[in-house]
Amino acid sequence: MPSREMEMRRSRAPIPSCHERCEDMGGDRYIVAIWRSRDGISRYTLLDGTRVAAVDEGVFRLPSGKLIRRCEEGPFAHWS
Repeated sequence: MPSREMEMRRSRAPIPSCHERCEDMGGDRYIVAIWRSRDGISRYTLLDGTRVAAVDEGVFRLPSGKLIRRCEEGPFAHWS
């Protein structure tokens, strides 16, 4: 059974507000985590922690300069 200290440490860990399923023009898939702070500022990362920039509604730029777009649920309906 986890100690009380471990439970408290886990409860303070940040949790993304939501996730966006995205893909690039080559069909490579990505999941962008959206982190919203209390002051209304959002930041975006891939699940591995790589920061991405929001370009437009549903479009993100990777550090390499590659653009990825938010996907509709159809192609990724099997993802959980």
